Amino acid sequence: PVVFADDPEFKTRDILHVVGKVKNNTVHVFVNHWPSRIGGDEKTQPKRILAASVLKRKVDEVLAADSKAHIVIMGDMNDEPANVSLLETLGAKSPETGAKLVNLMMSDDRKGDGTYFFSGNWNMLDNIVVSGEMINGKSIRVENGKGEIYRSDWMIFTNKTGDKTPNRSYVGNKYTGGVSDHFPVYFKMKVK
Repeated sequence: PVVFADDPEFKTRDILHVVGKVKNNTVHVFVNHWPSRIGGDEKTQPKRILAASVLKRKVDEVLAADSKAHIVIMGDMNDEPANVSLLETLGAKSPETGAKLVNLMMSDDRKGDGTYFFSGNWNMLDNIVVSGEMINGKSIRVENGKGEIYRSDWMIFTNKTGDKTPNRSYVGNKYTGGVSDHFPVYFKMKVK
């Protein structure tokens, strides 16, 4: 669980850790939905940094037990790849760095692409981070070394200014019949 000592009334979502097997290889998957930016980025950033530090402790435990562990971290982090929570606290770097943890959405973010459209700008709030073993290893590898944003016509809304954005389920309290206010992210992997 993610607990905020300085704000015990604040509740956020737990981080789900699932362990499974892919062709006799153990894979650790961490599913996240970190605290929102509602109330302002500066005010809410410490909560996302704390969520990242809870995740980092668990990931470090896995890597201490097996330095070549296959780890997938994904979800709505409500932060972008270059934000403190992901880049510094978690230590998720770009694929070419050879880091222990790699953010597969870094290249799309650098191009100005994103999964969430806010105030006329794309934000890469949905991230996929993998262990370096999944970039450089032999048994399970990320194809093309990057993640993808899934966009299909049925999930796109064209707003008044012509921007093609995610077709939201709700606008305020009004149900609009859409899918989500975020585009989903995914990656392809090769298994030997």
